[in-house]
Amino acid sequence: MIKDIIENNSYPIVFIGSGMSKRYLKNFPTWDALLKEYWEQIEEPTSIFQFKRSLKRSEIPETTTDLEKDFLVNVKTAAYIQQKFDDLFYDGTIFVEGLTDEEAYSNNISPFKYSVAQRFSKYEIKDEMRDEIEEYKNFLSKAKVIVTTNYDTLTEDLLAELDKRPTVYIGQKGFFDETYNWSELFKIHGDVNDPSSIIITEKDYKTYDQNSILISAKILSNLIQSPIIFLGYSLTDRNVQKLLTDFASQLPNDDMRKNLNRITVVEYEKDNHDFTEQIVNNPSLNTSHSILRTDNYKQIFSDIGKINQGLTPYEVNRFQESIKTIIVTAGKITF
Repeated sequence: MIKDIIENNSYPIVFIGSGMSKRYLKNFPTWDALLKEYWEQIEEPTSIFQFKRSLKRSEIPETTTDLEKDFLVNVKTAAYIQQKFDDLFYDGTIFVEGLTDEEAYSNNISPFKYSVAQRFSKYEIKDEMRDEIEEYKNFLSKAKVIVTTNYDTLTEDLLAELDKRPTVYIGQKGFFDETYNWSELFKIHGDVNDPSSIIITEKDYKTYDQNSILISAKILSNLIQSPIIFLGYSLTDRNVQKLLTDFASQLPNDDMRKNLNRITVVEYEKDNHDFTEQIVNNPSLNTSHSILRTDNYKQIFSDIGKINQGLTPYEVNRFQESIKTIIVTAGKITF
């Protein structure tokens, strides 16, 4: 629960979904809107809705849940768009600024993903959100670790304005590295600066799902001591469902009852300036957590922004690096 995080003066681990970028950025598309944008570029004779309907009827098992059906339809649609877009790029029908066919071929770059990266590389903050985003910026600086499924650079750009520069890991590469578990940003679905890292098609997600348990294993030690906040996701979001399932599979059974004080999912509820909080016991996920429904994000950010454990996450990380350097250097000294 949020109040427990504040009372315990604990720096949280923060998961950031597309809802946060959509909240603050002008013309930020939903997944459906993004696919529709690119469908119009490949000039198909049928509408994207006809295509999706056909997919749902012919390629998705009837026993699949509605949530999983929508996900599968979108990733299969993205895969189709990628194939058509890339073919049209190579035959000269589609032009992608900054990318030649030689560069795309030699570096194994999908023109579609390169274009998607361009689409999210530039953004403009909504004027009416300027005050709230200042609180959001301070809130981000109090996160022990940030994990995001967003491609854009809003998170790191806001932190840079405070002269806070987290160590950034793109894709799942960072989960194999030795890290300090402080002031780190994991961009698990890719980054605009690395188009090949972007996860959007069915093949991308299959590869991601095979390795997603690494995410849970990586932060599990932090979960024991640090609270987790999900922002910009709906509880029905597949990413939240997958992460919660992975967390539960890694925790000892006697820890399940403790989860409700560790994991909070903040859900947007229009015009609700109060905080409606409830505990969710989810047998299918084998875990418990709290849901906080509100539109008053500014208050959440302001409250958590006041957490002070003596050193900021960035100072802790810097001291850990210095101590490690001293130890390694001392270990090399021979007498």
